[in-house]
Amino acid sequence: AVRRLLYKSLQMWREEYALKLLTEGKITLLKAAEVAGSDVWELIAKIKEKKIQWIGDESIEHDLAAFR
Repeated sequence: AVRRLLYKSLQMWREEYALKLLTEGKITLLKAAEVAGSDVWELIAKIKEKKIQWIGDESIEHDLAAFR
């Protein structure tokens, strides 16, 4: 029971840490999934669930300007 609790707590911490680094722009989505110990699709689901904006406004504007 203790091992399971420790494992679950460590997994939650890794996810939160990965999401924090992602929102700060310090790591990419793929690296965040690696840090979290999950696949990209699971991490994307967590991002949607928590309504986290991980792409900066500057990046979006830059991409839109390049598209035009």
